[in-house]
Amino acid sequence: MPVLDISDPTHPVQAGTVLTSSTNGVLVATGDLLLVGLGWGGTYPSSVGIDIIDVSTPSSPVDLATLVTPDTILGFAVDGTTVVLVDDGDRLITYDISSPAAPVETGSFGLPAQPVGVALLGNHAFVADGLGFRVIDISDPSSPSQVGFTATSKSPANVLGAVGSYVFYGFG
Repeated sequence: MPVLDISDPTHPVQAGTVLTSSTNGVLVATGDLLLVGLGWGGTYPSSVGIDIIDVSTPSSPVDLATLVTPDTILGFAVDGTTVVLVDDGDRLITYDISSPAAPVETGSFGLPAQPVGVALLGNHAFVADGLGFRVIDISDPSSPSQVGFTATSKSPANVLGAVGSYVFYGFG
């Protein structure tokens, strides 16, 4: 995957290459880290893992670690040093990446339906699933808990993002 230097936006130049087995198109940047969803599953992006890559030197990125779960990762989000992912084992899992070369699973929460996407804002994860939309409190990452739910008229296809006091999601 190429790394482009866009310091002169009229003349982008390749500055390096991130080596990864494959990408499902989900890339999330936080600080000097790039998290890359790996793999592809069916008709929507899914992942067999998440590579954590140090891009502090863009000409030579370093793969630090890979998060892997027993089930397929269907979505993930990052806020600071917290990663939240949802998988087809109907779980939300939290990770601490304050030491990115050694990520630590900090907790999990069983979901009543298969999730299709997740967004993260502060101490709340927002999960879209086949039944509706859930708000999960992760202020204690070792013990996430559901604090809100709303049924939706259609099944959400994914969570697009959280901004301020709003969450955006799409329908399939």
